Amino acid sequence: MSTIFDRLRGRRLTGVGTIGLIIVSLVVILAIIGPYISPHDAIQHNLKARYAPLGYTDPEHGTYWLGGDILVQSEEGEKKYEFTHQYRVDEPMSVISPDKMNVLYTLVDNPVSIAVPGYSSEELTLHYNLSGTECRIKRIKNGTYNININEQRGKKRKKELKLTVKANNKVVGKPINFRLKNVPEPYPKC
Repeated sequence: MSTIFDRLRGRRLTGVGTIGLIIVSLVVILAIIGPYISPHDAIQHNLKARYAPLGYTDPEHGTYWLGGDILVQSEEGEKKYEFTHQYRVDEPMSVISPDKMNVLYTLVDNPVSIAVPGYSSEELTLHYNLSGTECRIKRIKNGTYNININEQRGKKRKKELKLTVKANNKVVGKPINFRLKNVPEPYPKC
Protein backbone atom coordinates (compact mmCIF):
# COMPACT_ATOMS: atom_id res chain seq x y z
CA MET A 1 0.00 0.00 0.00
CA SER A 2 1.50 3.32 -1.03
CA THR A 3 1.07 6.51 0.92
CA ILE A 4 0.51 9.97 -0.42
CA PHE A 5 4.17 10.79 0.19
CA ASP A 6 5.24 7.86 -2.02
CA ARG A 7 3.07 9.19 -4.84
CA LEU A 8 4.43 12.74 -4.49
CA ARG A 9 8.07 11.73 -4.14
CA GLY A 10 9.08 11.94 -7.78
CA ARG A 11 6.89 14.89 -8.76
CA ARG A 12 7.87 18.51 -9.00
CA LEU A 13 5.71 21.47 -8.03
CA THR A 14 4.42 23.70 -10.79
CA GLY A 15 4.50 27.49 -10.52
CA VAL A 16 0.91 27.61 -9.24
CA GLY A 17 1.61 24.82 -6.75
CA THR A 18 4.68 26.65 -5.45
CA ILE A 19 2.70 29.86 -4.94
CA GLY A 20 -0.07 27.91 -3.16
CA LEU A 21 2.47 26.22 -0.87
CA ILE A 22 4.07 29.59 -0.02
CA ILE A 23 0.67 31.20 0.79
CA VAL A 24 -0.43 28.28 2.99
CA SER A 25 2.95 28.30 4.77
CA LEU A 26 2.70 32.06 5.42
CA VAL A 27 -0.84 31.73 6.83
CA VAL A 28 0.27 28.93 9.18
CA ILE A 29 3.33 30.92 10.34
CA LEU A 30 1.23 34.08 10.94
CA ALA A 31 -1.35 32.06 12.89
CA ILE A 32 1.41 30.75 15.13
CA ILE A 33 3.21 34.07 15.79
CA GLY A 34 0.15 36.36 15.52
CA PRO A 35 -0.68 36.52 19.24
CA TYR A 36 2.90 37.58 20.01
CA ILE A 37 3.04 40.48 17.53
CA SER A 38 -0.53 41.78 17.88
CA PRO A 39 -0.78 45.18 19.65
CA HIS A 40 -4.24 44.34 21.09
CA ASP A 41 -5.71 41.38 22.89
CA ALA A 42 -7.77 39.39 20.38
CA ILE A 43 -10.24 38.19 23.02
CA GLN A 44 -11.05 41.45 24.82
CA HIS A 45 -13.18 43.98 22.95
CA ASN A 46 -13.84 47.60 23.85
CA LEU A 47 -16.77 48.60 21.65
CA LYS A 48 -17.00 52.07 23.20
CA ALA A 49 -13.46 52.84 22.08
CA ARG A 50 -13.94 51.11 18.74
CA TYR A 51 -16.94 53.20 17.71
CA ALA A 52 -15.78 56.48 19.27
CA PRO A 53 -14.96 59.41 16.97
CA LEU A 54 -11.40 59.66 15.70
CA GLY A 55 -9.08 61.14 18.33
CA TYR A 56 -11.59 60.69 21.21
CA THR A 57 -10.25 59.35 24.48
CA ASP A 58 -12.38 58.58 27.50
CA PRO A 59 -11.42 61.17 30.13
CA GLU A 60 -9.89 60.05 33.37
CA HIS A 61 -11.21 61.40 36.64
CA GLY A 62 -10.16 64.98 37.28
CA THR A 63 -10.63 68.60 36.21
CA TYR A 64 -10.44 69.58 32.55
CA TRP A 65 -10.64 72.79 30.54
CA LEU A 66 -12.49 73.33 27.28
CA GLY A 67 -12.05 76.49 25.24
CA GLY A 68 -12.08 78.01 21.84
CA ASP A 69 -13.11 80.92 19.64
CA ILE A 70 -16.51 81.70 18.15
CA LEU A 71 -16.36 83.78 14.98
CA VAL A 72 -19.53 85.71 14.06
CA GLN A 73 -20.10 87.61 10.84
CA SER A 74 -22.03 90.82 11.41
CA GLU A 75 -22.66 94.08 9.57
CA GLU A 76 -19.72 95.60 11.44
CA GLY A 77 -17.42 92.81 10.31
CA GLU A 78 -16.16 89.64 11.87
CA LYS A 79 -16.37 89.44 15.66
CA LYS A 80 -14.38 87.01 17.72
CA TYR A 81 -15.60 85.70 21.08
CA GLU A 82 -13.24 83.64 23.19
CA PHE A 83 -14.56 81.20 25.77
CA THR A 84 -13.18 78.80 28.34
CA HIS A 85 -15.07 76.34 30.46
CA GLN A 86 -13.93 74.12 33.30
CA TYR A 87 -15.55 70.73 33.91
CA ARG A 88 -14.94 67.85 36.27
CA VAL A 89 -15.16 64.10 35.65
CA ASP A 90 -15.98 62.08 38.77
CA GLU A 91 -16.81 58.48 39.47
CA PRO A 92 -20.59 57.85 39.52
CA MET A 93 -22.03 57.94 43.03
CA SER A 94 -25.42 57.38 44.55
CA VAL A 95 -27.14 59.18 47.41
CA ILE A 96 -29.59 57.34 49.67
CA SER A 97 -31.09 59.31 52.53
CA PRO A 98 -33.71 58.22 55.05
CA ASP A 99 -36.37 60.93 55.11
CA LYS A 100 -37.47 60.72 58.75
CA MET A 101 -34.93 58.65 60.69
CA ASN A 102 -31.27 57.70 60.72
CA VAL A 103 -32.13 54.03 61.29
CA LEU A 104 -34.56 51.65 59.56
CA TYR A 105 -37.24 49.98 61.69
CA THR A 106 -39.08 46.72 61.10
CA LEU A 107 -42.88 46.51 60.67
CA VAL A 108 -43.25 50.18 59.71
CA ASP A 109 -42.78 52.10 56.47
CA ASN A 110 -39.36 53.70 56.24
CA PRO A 111 -39.38 56.50 53.64
CA VAL A 112 -36.10 56.77 51.72
CA SER A 113 -35.04 59.14 48.93
CA ILE A 114 -32.44 58.27 46.29
CA ALA A 115 -30.60 60.31 43.67
CA VAL A 116 -27.73 59.81 41.25
CA PRO A 117 -26.22 62.79 39.42
CA GLY A 118 -26.62 62.41 35.68
CA TYR A 119 -29.62 60.04 35.82
CA SER A 120 -33.33 60.79 35.94
CA SER A 121 -35.31 59.26 38.80
CA GLU A 122 -37.21 57.05 36.31
CA GLU A 123 -33.93 55.25 35.52
CA LEU A 124 -33.16 54.45 39.18
CA THR A 125 -34.13 51.38 41.19
CA LEU A 126 -33.41 50.51 44.82
CA HIS A 127 -32.19 47.03 45.87
CA TYR A 128 -31.45 45.35 49.22
CA ASN A 129 -29.18 42.54 50.42
CA LEU A 130 -31.30 40.71 53.02
CA SER A 131 -31.56 37.02 52.19
CA GLY A 132 -34.16 34.88 53.88
CA THR A 133 -35.91 37.97 55.25
CA GLU A 134 -39.07 39.46 53.90
CA CYS A 135 -38.29 42.99 52.74
CA ARG A 136 -40.54 45.04 50.48
CA ILE A 137 -39.46 48.13 48.59
CA LYS A 138 -42.31 50.17 47.12
CA ARG A 139 -41.83 53.16 44.83
CA ILE A 140 -43.95 56.09 46.06
CA LYS A 141 -42.96 58.74 43.52
CA ASN A 142 -39.88 59.65 41.53
CA GLY A 143 -36.85 59.12 43.75
CA THR A 144 -38.88 58.23 46.89
CA TYR A 145 -39.40 54.70 48.19
CA ASN A 146 -40.98 53.03 51.23
CA ILE A 147 -39.06 50.12 52.75
CA ASN A 148 -41.00 47.69 54.95
CA ILE A 149 -39.07 44.90 56.70
CA ASN A 150 -40.51 41.96 58.64
CA GLU A 151 -39.72 41.71 62.34
CA GLN A 152 -36.34 40.19 63.25
CA ARG A 153 -36.02 37.98 66.36
CA GLY A 154 -33.41 35.64 67.80
CA LYS A 155 -29.67 35.30 67.40
CA LYS A 156 -29.85 35.21 63.60
CA ARG A 157 -31.59 38.55 63.31
CA LYS A 158 -30.04 40.99 60.91
CA LYS A 159 -28.62 44.18 62.41
CA GLU A 160 -27.79 45.88 59.15
CA LEU A 161 -29.46 46.49 55.80
CA LYS A 162 -27.34 47.23 52.75
CA LEU A 163 -29.08 49.31 50.05
CA THR A 164 -27.80 49.58 46.48
CA VAL A 165 -28.93 51.90 43.70
CA LYS A 166 -29.04 50.69 40.11
CA ALA A 167 -29.34 53.00 37.11
CA ASN A 168 -30.52 51.19 33.99
CA ASN A 169 -29.76 47.84 35.73
CA LYS A 170 -26.14 48.85 36.45
CA VAL A 171 -24.95 49.34 40.04
CA VAL A 172 -24.00 52.97 40.64
CA GLY A 173 -21.80 53.95 43.56
CA LYS A 174 -21.10 51.89 46.63
CA PRO A 175 -23.75 50.10 48.73
CA ILE A 176 -24.85 52.07 51.78
CA ASN A 177 -25.38 50.37 55.15
CA PHE A 178 -28.24 51.26 57.50
CA ARG A 179 -28.79 50.05 61.06
CA LEU A 180 -31.82 47.81 61.35
CA LYS A 181 -33.90 47.72 64.55
CA ASN A 182 -37.17 46.22 65.66
CA VAL A 183 -39.90 48.65 66.66
CA PRO A 184 -39.71 48.87 70.48
CA GLU A 185 -42.47 47.20 72.48
CA PRO A 186 -45.03 49.68 73.73
CA TYR A 187 -45.19 50.21 77.48
CA PRO A 188 -47.68 52.24 79.52
CA LYS A 189 -46.44 55.36 81.22
CA CYS A 190 -48.09 56.52 84.43
